[in-house]
Amino acid sequence: MGHRIRAGINFDDLRAGPGYDRAAAYGRSKLANLLFTYQLQRLLADKAARTIAVAAHPGGSRTELGRNAPTWVRVGMTVVGPLMFQSAAMGALPALRAATDPQVRGGQYYGPSHLAEQRGYPRLVQSSAASHDEELQTWLWAVSEQSTGVTYPV
Repeated sequence: MGHRIRAGINFDDLRAGPGYDRAAAYGRSKLANLLFTYQLQRLLADKAARTIAVAAHPGGSRTELGRNAPTWVRVGMTVVGPLMFQSAAMGALPALRAATDPQVRGGQYYGPSHLAEQRGYPRLVQSSAASHDEELQTWLWAVSEQSTGVTYPV
C-alpha cells in the first residue's frame, strides 16, 4: 500500500531535496518500483523474452522498518501492531509466490489477501492508477538511465 502514500512523482525534484518528507519519499519510492516493474515487463514483452517482471508487497509486516520513526509512530505501531501486522515470514510470502508460482504472469502484482492487503496469504492485487501510467513509466525509465548513465539491453 506504500505506493499510495502521498506518492505523486515530483518531476522537478526526483532527489527529494529541500523539505524532505520521509513518508512522501517512501511512497514515491514504492510507486517508482511499480513503474519500473511495469515498464520492464513491457520492454521484455516487446522482445518476446522468456523472462517476466512481477511485483509484490509484504503488507503490514513486523520488521525493523519503523525503528527510526517518530516516537508517536512507534507507540502507535506497538498498540495496533498485533492487530494490523503479520509476521515477517508471512510478509515474505507474496514475493515468494511471485518468484515461484508457475501461474504468475508478467506485470502482475501480489500482496496479502485480507485487511486492506495488510495481512494474509498472497493473492493477485491491484496497484494504483498512477502506477499504470505508461507515459510516466517511460519517462521515469529514461530519466533514470540518463541520471545514472546505466542502460539495459532490453
